[in-house]
Amino acid sequence: MCEVPLSTVAEVNPPVRFPSGLSGRDLVSFIPMSDVSESGEWTVRQTRPLASVSAGFTAFEDGDVLIAKITPCLENGKGAHALGLVGAIGFGSTEFHVLRARPGNAPRFVFHVTQNRSFRHTAEAQMVGSAGQQRVQRQFFDEFLVQRFSLDEQLFISSVLDTLATAIHETEAIIAKLKAVKQGLLHDLLTRGIDANGELRPPQSEAPHLYKESPLGWIPAEWFVSLLDKVTIRGSGHTPNKSIPRYWNGGIKWVSLADSHRLDKIFISETDKEVSALGIANSSAVLHPGGTVVLSRDAGVGKSAVLAEDMAVSQHFMA
Repeated sequence: MCEVPLSTVAEVNPPVRFPSGLSGRDLVSFIPMSDVSESGEWTVRQTRPLASVSAGFTAFEDGDVLIAKITPCLENGKGAHALGLVGAIGFGSTEFHVLRARPGNAPRFVFHVTQNRSFRHTAEAQMVGSAGQQRVQRQFFDEFLVQRFSLDEQLFISSVLDTLATAIHETEAIIAKLKAVKQGLLHDLLTRGIDANGELRPPQSEAPHLYKESPLGWIPAEWFVSLLDKVTIRGSGHTPNKSIPRYWNGGIKWVSLADSHRLDKIFISETDKEVSALGIANSSAVLHPGGTVVLSRDAGVGKSAVLAEDMAVSQHFMA
């Protein structure tokens, strides 16, 4: 099996062939960056008159693959397989590269290549430009190598990956429904509570004698309202000096922004980094006991989790 540059499998930013008979008043598909998801899905279907988008936007044909070329959209997986374009042609963000499968290659295979994590990581490493405005250059596609597969092999690979993607989407839909059920149950538990028999109390409209008014609205008569600071000890996180090596890798787990993906999992038991007892002793960092609830106040504001054991947290979290 040999490797070939991606640009030999797909044309990069090719010219667009306008369908005959298309006028400036005719509607065509329009895809801004905001209309593609981080899983490569075209989530919103917009159309605009051809005359309003024929200049100043990236043009592409039905079946072309779009890939974000600017940070952080590229790293996040933004892109789409542009299928079902109105008028068989589309226009979109100038921050898209367009890939068109060459004869003998499957467009869907090209799409899956661009969604591959190794493709994204390699492209990210070769971005150029100033911070916050880095982009993937056209030359990258001449240098990124892919395995050379026959058309039948490409179609088979694409079919397998599409089947897996469908299973993932269906599972995510089930999870979303369960989360909605959980939120509804949580709301009932925190506003109605459980009676002496372990049953959810009837709502206030059905049993007003069981409730009383409060700053939070109607609550069970035996409940009381208090400030959170009256029933918890609140602390913030701090980070030991990163330029002093002996403050780090000392066996004490340290929750940082790198662990944001672990929030909302109920318990945090692993962290990306560790600090040392010396680092805590020589900074304003605090070792919080297991059972402490941490709340994100930066990335993913409001996400929370419980520390499974004693850990320190960065300044991006409230404990």
